[in-house]
Amino acid sequence: MKHLTMEQISSHVDERLPDQDRRVLMDHVKGCTACRSEIQRITALRQLIKDLPVIAIDPWFADQMENLAMGEEGVDRLWLGPERVAAHAVMGLAVIVAGLLIGLLLQTEAPLTVSERNMALGSTDTSTQLLMSFSELSKDDLLMATMTGE
Repeated sequence: MKHLTMEQISSHVDERLPDQDRRVLMDHVKGCTACRSEIQRITALRQLIKDLPVIAIDPWFADQMENLAMGEEGVDRLWLGPERVAAHAVMGLAVIVAGLLIGLLLQTEAPLTVSERNMALGSTDTSTQLLMSFSELSKDDLLMATMTGE
């Protein structure tokens, strides 16, 4: 007789063989050390598996594994775990900081008008006004000066 197949060995270890097949298998195993050691190896392996502790699995994990097995990968995208909340908070803060930095960089002060410059110099003297170069005057300054008569 040839060596036993894995299916025959598994059926024997699981005690699923009919009595007649079981007797034939046992007769073979008496004379075949290779098949006998394979039966012992499979029996020991199955006993190790039976002796493993039972671990309670979170229902969410079981649902996720079922969804993955069924090909429904994106079913639970609304779940907000601590990692996801933290990631969103960090991104929100980064956007706020970036906005503040851009605002500070783009912030410019409006140029002083002729009247404000004169007041800053503390003089309404026309000689002081004449010392200001035309390059310092903006269109707004000229428009304001024309409208106020300065």
